[in-house]
Amino acid sequence: MQTAVKKIIEDWLFKEQRSQAQLTRLAGISEAMLSRSMRGKQNPSANMLKRLEVAMGLSSGSLAALQAQALLPLDGEAQAGEKD
Repeated sequence: MQTAVKKIIEDWLFKEQRSQAQLTRLAGISEAMLSRSMRGKQNPSANMLKRLEVAMGLSSGSLAALQAQALLPLDGEAQAGEKD
């Protein structure tokens, strides 16, 4: 999970005074899946991000957009395998 998405989730958990376990129950996802994603061991699926958005009351596609944006190279940064 990219840093921006992780931060939004951590901030929401703090603000709402909820645990990851409570969020997973609200979102209908497994605790293990969220834990692996939060630790960077697994990228979240589009379905998982959508479920988190609904559970957290976020606009549709907001977490997915942040995740996708974070995976893109920065402007001016060469793509892997490109030559100057």
